[in-house]
Formats: sequence, C-alpha cells, structure tokens
Amino acid sequence: MEGQSSHASINPNSSANTSSDVGTGIKCTSGDMEWEWGVWKDPTKKGTIWCTLCDKKMSRGITRLKQHLTHTKGDVTGCLKVTIEITKRVLASMQEKDKVTKEKK
Repeated sequence: MEGQSSHASINPNSSANTSSDVGTGIKCTSGDMEWEWGVWKDPTKKGTIWCTLCDKKMSRGITRLKQHLTHTKGDVTGCLKVTIEITKRVLASMQEKDKVTKEKK
C-alpha cells in the first residue's frame, strides 16, 4: 500500500463548507462510528469538529465529540439534541475499544 497513510482520511466526494449549517462539512473515514454525528467544516483544522446534531464546535478531535454525545464529564458540555439510542451506541463503542486496547497490553 505504497503512498497510503494509516491515518484518517477525508471523503474526497464531500465539499468543505464553513457556514453554520448543521451537518455540512467533511466526514472522516477513520472507522470511528462517532463520525456519523461529527464533521470538519474547515479541512485545514482537523482537530476542530462540529456536532451534526446541535452544531457545537469542539477542539481536540473525536474524543471531545464522544464526550459531548455521551454527556461524559470532562472538557465539553453534553449535547442537548442527542438521543438515548445514540448515547448508548457511542458508549458501547467506547467500551469495546477500551476492551480491545486492554487485551493488546
């Protein structure tokens, strides 16, 4: 796989949009299911993500979006528009990733 990076990539079929329209922007193709609810509106600032549910801007990437969607205490406020179903899905995803990480150690 010469020339390909193992890092997350952007979807080349999407176009960047810096307006405040909820849900507009570039989706990441990293494999994190949480990207279903987050976008980059400025492709030059990949650490800044917007929630597609409430349009909240967050720094520090996908981790902050996960905290936002699950109302996890930390560095970001909880999303007021997230459903219980989404919160459960994100929490289950986070727990599964933690389990896999612990098994690798």
